[in-house]
Parts: sequence; C-alpha cells; structure tokens
Amino acid sequence: MKKIARLKFNFDPYLLFVLCIAVLVLLPFLNPEQVVRGHDTEVHLARIVGFVETIKTGQIPAKVYTNMLNGMGYGWGIFYPPLSVMIPAIPLGLGFDLANSYKLFLLFCTVFSGLFMYQFVFDISGSRLQAALTSIFYLASPYFLTDLIMRGAVGEQLIFVFLPLIFRGTYSLLYGNQKKYLLIAVGFGGLALSHVIGLALVVLLMAVFLLLNIKKILNRTVFAKLIFAAILAIFSSASFLVPLFENIISTDYWVENQTHAEDNFLYAVYPSQILGSTFTTFWAQPLGNLDEMPQSIGLISSLIILSGLLVLPKLRVQPNGFFYFSIFIILVLSVWMCTIFFPWQKLSWLVFIQFPWRILGIASFASSILAAWILIMLMDKMDANILLIIFTIISIVYISPFLDFGSTEEGVYFKPYYRNYDWHSYLENEAWGYNRTFIGGGEYYPAKLYVTNIRERGTDIKVLEGSTDIDAVIRGSKLSFRFKNNQNAVLELPFAYYVGYQAKITASNGVIYKVIPTESIIGMVSIPINGIKEGTVEVVYRGSLIGQTSFWLSFVTWFGILGLSIKLRRSGSA
Repeated sequence: MKKIARLKFNFDPYLLFVLCIAVLVLLPFLNPEQVVRGHDTEVHLARIVGFVETIKTGQIPAKVYTNMLNGMGYGWGIFYPPLSVMIPAIPLGLGFDLANSYKLFLLFCTVFSGLFMYQFVFDISGSRLQAALTSIFYLASPYFLTDLIMRGAVGEQLIFVFLPLIFRGTYSLLYGNQKKYLLIAVGFGGLALSHVIGLALVVLLMAVFLLLNIKKILNRTVFAKLIFAAILAIFSSASFLVPLFENIISTDYWVENQTHAEDNFLYAVYPSQILGSTFTTFWAQPLGNLDEMPQSIGLISSLIILSGLLVLPKLRVQPNGFFYFSIFIILVLSVWMCTIFFPWQKLSWLVFIQFPWRILGIASFASSILAAWILIMLMDKMDANILLIIFTIISIVYISPFLDFGSTEEGVYFKPYYRNYDWHSYLENEAWGYNRTFIGGGEYYPAKLYVTNIRERGTDIKVLEGSTDIDAVIRGSKLSFRFKNNQNAVLELPFAYYVGYQAKITASNGVIYKVIPTESIIGMVSIPINGIKEGTVEVVYRGSLIGQTSFWLSFVTWFGILGLSIKLRRSGSA
C-alpha cells in the first residue's frame, strides 16, 4: 500500500489537448453506425473479415484468405502487411461490429500518431508547447486527413504512427543518451508490418538523414547499435518479409506487371498543389490526376517555415540545429520527389512507389516538426497557452472541409455488414471483371491465372495427366478426398497457387507420403500421385518451412526487444 501511495500521476494538459485533437479529426466517423466510403475502405474491410475468417480455419499466421474466390484463396496476407487487419480484428473478436472495429482502428492511428510525435518532439526540445504544436500540425496536415478520410488508406495511416518512433530512436542514438535507440527497431519493424511501399520510402530517406549525420555514425558504439537495431527490425518483420520475397522469387504475380515507369510521372504533383489551400476549387488546383484529392503539405506549415527566414540567425544558434537542418533536407527531398520536377521517367527502378504523392506523408512529418520549431522562435514572447489555442483554431478551420466531408458529398456514408464480406462468391458474378470490393485490382493473383481461367474452370479437382477416380471431397479448413489411381496422375486443385501449400497422401496400407505442390499451367495448385493405387489426400496451407521459421523468429524477437527495452530502462545505461 505504501508503494501505491507513492505513485504519482503526472498530469500533462498539453498531451491531453493533443489527444482531444486526435479524436476531433475523426469527426466524420462519429456517425454511430456508418463509416466514410474512402477510395480503399471496402477493400480493407474485406481484408479484415478475410483475416478473421482465415484465422477461424486454424491458418496461423493468416496468409492465404480462404473465403476469397469461392474458397480458391487469395494471398492478401502474403503481399499486404498484416498489422492493419490484426488491430481491428481484436475489437471484432471482442464482439464489436465491423464498422466500429474499423473506427477503433482509426482512433488507434490518430491517438498514437499524436502521442508518439508529442513524445519525440519533447525529447528533442524539452518543451511541451513545441511538442503539442508539432502534434497538432501533424494531425491536421492535409495528407494525414486525406489518408484517413478520403482514401481509407489504412496501411499508409500506420506510417504516421511509426515515423515518430523511428526518428525518436534515431535522435536518441545520434544526439541523446542512446537509451531509446531500440525504438528504431520497433519503428521499422512496425512499418514493415504496415506498408511495404512506405517502408521502402522511409528507408530511402532515412539513408539520406544518416549520410548527413555520418560523423556521428562513424562512432564505433553508435554504428554497432545502429546495425543491431537494423537486425532486430529485420528479424521482427521476418514473418511478413520472408514469405513475401519467397513468393515473389518463386512465382510471377500480376502486381509485377501492372506498374510502369511513366505512371509515376503521370501521378506526380504540380507545385500549386503542394502549397494549395484546401479552400481552393477541388481543394487543390486540378492539374494532375486524382484532382478530387488534396495533394498538399498545407499552407499553414509552409508559410511558417518560409517565415523562418525572419529569424534565421536565431535558428542557426539553437540547440540541435543540425538535427533540424537534417529534417529540413528530408522535407526538401520529399517535396521534390512528389512533383513533376523529379526525374521519374529516368528512374524506372522507383516504379514500385506507384503514386509520388505518397511521399507527402513524410513531407508532412518533416514540415510539422519544422513549423512548430520556427513558430516558437517567432512567437517567443507570446503566452504559451494563447499561442497553442490560436494555431489550433487556425489549423482546425483550415481543415474544416475534411471534417465536414460527409455533409457535402453524396453517398459518402455506408453501413458495412460482416456478412457482406465473409464469403466471396466470385464465380456467381457473370461480369468479366473481378469484384474490386474484395480483391482490389486482383494484383496478387499468379500471373498465369486469368479471369477467364477461373470462370471456365470452376471449383472441381481436375485430372491434368493420367487417370484417377476421385471421391468424398471435403472442404473445410483443409481439402481432403479419396482416390483410386488407374494410372499415375497429376491433379489440379481448386486453389490459386502460392508457396506454402502442403499435401499429404495416406495410402490404403497406412504409409504416409508428403508431396510438395507445384503451380499448374494456369496458376493453380497441382500435385502428382505416382505409384500409389489408392488412398486419401489432404491439402492445407501452412506456409513453407522457411516461412514458419520466420514467424517464430519474429515472435521471439518482439519479446526480445521488449526485454531489452525494460533492461535499458532499469539499468539507466546504454
């Protein structure tokens, strides 16, 4: 009881204020039963349900969603990182409906984006006012709200959560006492489990940041800890990255054939869009594609950063000045990469980015940090609370078109029901196109698997070679059937091919044979039955041996990071 009595609750009104803003930006989602229909919202709702339905079959980790394509399976879990479905699956499993589970996930994103940014900037500056201003600029940045409300881009939304952790750990390692450097591993590990393209972009720009700080990195202790954090990040995300690369290397998928170098240039942003106010027509000058979507870092942050010229001598002598300069370089590079001025057509290896305006997320992160820092210098004689309130009001007014989105656009709200997504009756639809609600662009099909193949094939077991009789087919968490082999045969099963299917043949005499499935000529799973006259076949997706090993490696690594973090905190040493 004495220990409990000594515990103190450190009330932080600035942090509480930030968390209130994190809830406020979710205003369009406060409709109790419905959600905003963003560009990708229904695709991600289908992913959430597919994840839950697949877990119910016992497939852990859930890689091939068994409720897709009439049970043929779709590799959402192989190609799209799992964190954006794992988090909403928790309230869904606790009894919340699909709509509110999705909203709780978005609340998680906004709250932790604000919280982690606040903690990061407080570590840098020691100023709660600066930390609060940065977090508010971050939460009220146009691209943050574009991802949240208009795009429904849940993977990109998680980038905003992990960026502050990555830079907080990096700051601790290069400029601080190195006690929090493991946040680099947590941030990059979480980012890898959230958004692959975002991971690649952050790695690219972080490399620039580290090059700018090369003198600090050449310190032997710093370099060793940086490498250790990188190894932990790779191990912690191996459960996703290893099966991803294993499938990419072994088989050709549509995603590798659907992007072209010139597409990046076509989706690049014009300068007026970068600085454009959300009050202009279409919230930005309609010069590029997707003109209904603001592609901006925001006018407020931009003007404040420009105003830094007025106090440049003061900024140059501030503590951590070179750190802020490094952030400024990241801002300049990320803004440049968004625009038509970047040589997209010559850098074909960057085709994986798809949309240059994705980099606005990193630009928004950098601009929020710089804007708050400069604003403190500009208004150093103003009362802190008044300054915070004034710029919070300005920021909220500026983003008011976002917060009023549902009342100005028809057909924005809809009620998602779990039953609408739990079974994808693909073959019942006579249209030639696929159902984008469930599988997006179908980019994670094997490249050999065409829409016409699926429709003509059906869901039966096909004999490709030889002759055999098939009986007693059962489909549940696994496919099983009996056979009588008249001649050595090759069977094609009603599963889209992904690396990790396992087949077991139990002969009539009780001998068990393990067979490695292969890809058929149309991208389905096929197995040979040779030299066995009669028996039972069981086929299930469990992942390959290397995939299973990577899962446990990640599982152990996350607990290891937790243990090391606790040890560092208790020891008070690096």
